Amino acid sequence: MKKILAYAILLTMLMTFAGSAVSGSLLPDLDEVYGVDVPSFMNVVKREPDDEKETEQEKKEIYLNVNDSDYEAYGILLKEAGCVTESYLVRDGVIELNISCRGHSFSFTYDPENHTAEVVYPEGVSGIVVETASLAQEEQDPLSDREYMVFGSYPQQKDGEDRTPIEWIVLAREGSKVLLLSRYGLDAWQFHHKGQTVTWGRSSIRNWLNYNFLKSAFTEKEQSAIIVTNVDNSKSQGQEGCRLSGGSNTKDRIFLLSYHEAFRQYLTSDAERICYPTEYAAARGAYESRYYAREKADSVWWWLRSPGDPAIYNYAWYVNYDGTDHNVFVYSNPGTVRPALWLDLDSAAFK
Repeated sequence: MKKILAYAILLTMLMTFAGSAVSGSLLPDLDEVYGVDVPSFMNVVKREPDDEKETEQEKKEIYLNVNDSDYEAYGILLKEAGCVTESYLVRDGVIELNISCRGHSFSFTYDPENHTAEVVYPEGVSGIVVETASLAQEEQDPLSDREYMVFGSYPQQKDGEDRTPIEWIVLAREGSKVLLLSRYGLDAWQFHHKGQTVTWGRSSIRNWLNYNFLKSAFTEKEQSAIIVTNVDNSKSQGQEGCRLSGGSNTKDRIFLLSYHEAFRQYLTSDAERICYPTEYAAARGAYESRYYAREKADSVWWWLRSPGDPAIYNYAWYVNYDGTDHNVFVYSNPGTVRPALWLDLDSAAFK
């Protein structure tokens, strides 16, 4: 009950003190966006209601498979619209809210135990899918202009019994050679198997990528097309404030991106760096967060090869759920793995 009450208080605070869109916001004028309608819950769940009921007095939309992140995201959207909570009630674990938005009132009910939500609009009021600047950016795939290709195969279903082709993002081209990054997080591993000072060259994850993953994901013919890369682990590849290099350069077929490659060279926006896991990676322990996701899926954090903490070598950088940077202890819980590799398209493997 304390948790349910906290949800209601959170939404009340979000909306009661909002008043209007924050000054300096990138959002367009709300008067032009919303008109006489109120923001629809479809802005959050990105799908039509699972059921609808309509009478002469009201219209009810029913949504299934709703979670706490959806609830919180809707509260933020309503805050941006200048909505306020007129009243709320927690009854048998279900949160019932009466909301006033731009001169109109409607009710929103969330059942966290059964993962359902209901929105009831009175006659003359309807929910509108809001095309604000921020939502339009979420709907547009930031990698839509990228080139993709399929190469190798790896388990991607939850049970791990499949051999599904791996999708890759083409990050760069040099003649017949292409730099590839897996489109999805393919697995989950610790950076190193014990808590000690370590760089990429001696890490457990490097060994796993260049032996276990290499042999599992690619046939011998496909392996012959993967270029042995001189991987730059110098200080220039790390975060600008870090005083450490990433150790000696290494020669690898499979590697992780460096901080510089992920944040300065190939993926230059947070949205481009947001990653989603395969079902297999999620089952293997990839840490997920729906809060930042553009799609109806959970985004994950994923490893980079650069040392993290500016003063010690037992931290490594990673890309967070929202595409920003963070660093963590190398022996922490399994992080998502997005392999990278250089491929020779003139190889006999493609003849």
